[in-house]
Amino acid sequence: METATQRPAVAGGRTDSAAGISFRHVLKRYDGAKGSVGATLALEDFNLDIPRSEIFSIVGPTGCGKSTALNLVAGFEHPTGGGVRVG
Repeated sequence: METATQRPAVAGGRTDSAAGISFRHVLKRYDGAKGSVGATLALEDFNLDIPRSEIFSIVGPTGCGKSTALNLVAGFEHPTGGGVRVG
């Protein structure tokens, strides 16, 4: 019987305890377009762990940072601060 502290085994007999995707205190700021004032803050102090082999969805209203988070995971964008780990 599996207890709450056990993790399912993965290939190679090791226990899968690490997150597949981790966001740690991620900040993403876009500088304003030439001639505009200020910057757009897309993510601020964003923290999230997604376990390996997990099916996960991100939902929210327009402009809340969903696409920005996915672009950071894909490597299309880089965080202004904090870190994103995939693996």
